[in-house]
Amino acid sequence: MAAAQNGLSSGRSRGSRRGEPEFQLGILGSGMKASQERGAGFFAGLRLPIQRWLFAQVETGHVYRVSGVNVDPSQRPPPPSVGPYVRTFAEPAEVLPLVLPTGFFAARLSGQIPIGQGPNLRLQLGTRRRNASHLWLPTAGLAIQFPSRSTPVVIELELARYRVPYRDVQEDFLDGALVTRTSVPSALKPIQGSEISVRLGLAFGPAQRGGRRGR
Repeated sequence: MAAAQNGLSSGRSRGSRRGEPEFQLGILGSGMKASQERGAGFFAGLRLPIQRWLFAQVETGHVYRVSGVNVDPSQRPPPPSVGPYVRTFAEPAEVLPLVLPTGFFAARLSGQIPIGQGPNLRLQLGTRRRNASHLWLPTAGLAIQFPSRSTPVVIELELARYRVPYRDVQEDFLDGALVTRTSVPSALKPIQGSEISVRLGLAFGPAQRGGRRGR
C-alpha cells in the first residue's frame, strides 16, 4: 500500500515538474445581480504549472440566457421627421457586461493549498472579458478538484465585479437625420454590479496518466 501511494505521489510530482498541461471541459451557470439575468453554458480551459503549487489558466466558452430580461439602453424613440430636434440623455460609457448570449475569455492564476490525500483546493485570481463588452472584469474564486482513478472532477465558484461610468450625450437632428453627436463624462454614479458563476468540469492531462501509472 505504501509503495502504491509513493508511486502515485511520484507520478503527480513528475507531471507538475515537467510542466505538463491539464485540460478542463465542463458546464457552467451564472447570475447577474444588476439585471436579474441567469445564464448557462459550457467552457474549455488549459491549466499549466508554474511552480509546485502555482498554476496559470486560460479559459474560453459560451453563455446562453436562461431567464431574465436584457434591456438595451440604446433603444430610444425616433426623432421627428420634420424640423430640428435636440435629444439629451445619459448612457453607459462602455457596453455593459450583461449581454447574453455571448462568448467569453478568462485568464487566472491559482494557488493550490495542500490538504493531504483528499481533494485539491485552489484559490484563484484573474480577469474575464465577454465578447459583447470591452470590459475586463476582475475575478476571484475557489476551486475543488476531487481525485479519481479515471478523470478528476472539478467544482469552481467565482465572483466577478464590474464598474461602468456614465456619459452625457447630446444628439442634434434635422428632418429626422442625425447631424452631430457629442458626449462628455457624466456626474452620475457609475453602474456597479457583480456576477456569480458555478462551474462543473472534468480534468484531463498527463499528470493524471502519470498518477495512474504509479498505481
